[in-house]
Amino acid sequence: MKFKKLMLSDWRQFNKIEMEFHPRITIITGANGAGKSTILKILSQHFGWSYSLLSTPRLSSTGEKKFFTGMLNFLRRTQKEQNTNIAGTLEYDNSVIANLVIPESHGAVYNVQISNQQQLLGVHIQSHRQVQNYRAVENIPVNPMTAEQAYNIYFSESMNRYQGHHSQFSALYRMKEAIISMATFGAGNQYVQKNTKLEKLFLDFKEILSKVLPPSVGFLDISIRIPDVVIVTETGEFMIDAASGGVMSLIDVAWQIFLYSHDKEEFIVTIDEPENHLHPSMQRSILRRLSNAFPKAQFIVATHSPFVVSSVKDSLVYVLQYEQSEEDTEVLINRRISSICLNTNDKAATANEILREVLGVPVTLPEWAEEELDRITQSFNNKDINKETLKELREQLNGAGLGEYYPEALKAIIE
Repeated sequence: MKFKKLMLSDWRQFNKIEMEFHPRITIITGANGAGKSTILKILSQHFGWSYSLLSTPRLSSTGEKKFFTGMLNFLRRTQKEQNTNIAGTLEYDNSVIANLVIPESHGAVYNVQISNQQQLLGVHIQSHRQVQNYRAVENIPVNPMTAEQAYNIYFSESMNRYQGHHSQFSALYRMKEAIISMATFGAGNQYVQKNTKLEKLFLDFKEILSKVLPPSVGFLDISIRIPDVVIVTETGEFMIDAASGGVMSLIDVAWQIFLYSHDKEEFIVTIDEPENHLHPSMQRSILRRLSNAFPKAQFIVATHSPFVVSSVKDSLVYVLQYEQSEEDTEVLINRRISSICLNTNDKAATANEILREVLGVPVTLPEWAEEELDRITQSFNNKDINKETLKELREQLNGAGLGEYYPEALKAIIE
């Protein structure tokens, strides 16, 4: 079973959100504070994550402090007869529709309740990748570690840290422990019986890495050199603990999805900001590589990256954008968020075009360059446009290192 459709309205910053989820890849983008992570928090509740939301304290006319969850439909003068605590609906591909309910009695912290929630198989990957510190693997589990056991241990460590607790082991330590266990007991030797299932797991993960890691990494092999795991590439060898932030991020994402997907026909992957730690060239290819490596998964990702937005043609891309509010409410709300679905032409745009038109970045120049360009063009405002002034404009732009922006400068002067 997969997600089919999400609708949200009159709650928090949302005016009207309508999303049809693509069977393979759905991308959600927008400015900070637009609500991308909030949507993923609702979806990831199906996968064992219980994210809490915070309400806003307000004082009533009598001086009593109350907490406001952001529900706006009960404030609308023309709709007081409506149910006041339903923020939206979530539809599954079995046609079941679940209500997203905001609790009426709550304090500063509350959770969205999913009424009629269906059981889905899936994994959620947070936006903040965990900081890893080196620690040699001290013990190899005597009992061979299956994919399910390895995932549960990894998930437990991740959840432990998310909740603010700490154990003596990191998630990376648990990854190394599982890889060494699979390689040791899988291959076996003249004294240890071979386990073909574990060997296949180890070999399959190497195959997944070859699909997920970009060619520039030159991945060749995983070498077990107890107590360490070494990544072998065309340019050299390094311990997995020494991988760069971007490479480690890809290995971490691949490991989680690989373990969870074992023996599953269909499953869902939600990822918050997959571009974190990645070079733009990696951002440009990450979703295509993940979808090729895991063809049975439905991916739903939230991103700020124009490279991720345009990375896959066969996908649905939704932009959460601010718009001026014209609703008749008893509180002043100037700007609200609605969703729009991009067409193919929008997805095929350049990174600069996506930044301007989709993500709402008015210019893609560095701030210092924008200020210098503005200063130069302002100095030409009261001058006649002729051969000499155009020559002077070019000279000033070249002197400031902005010669390539001559068309933009000329347009600004004329306008």
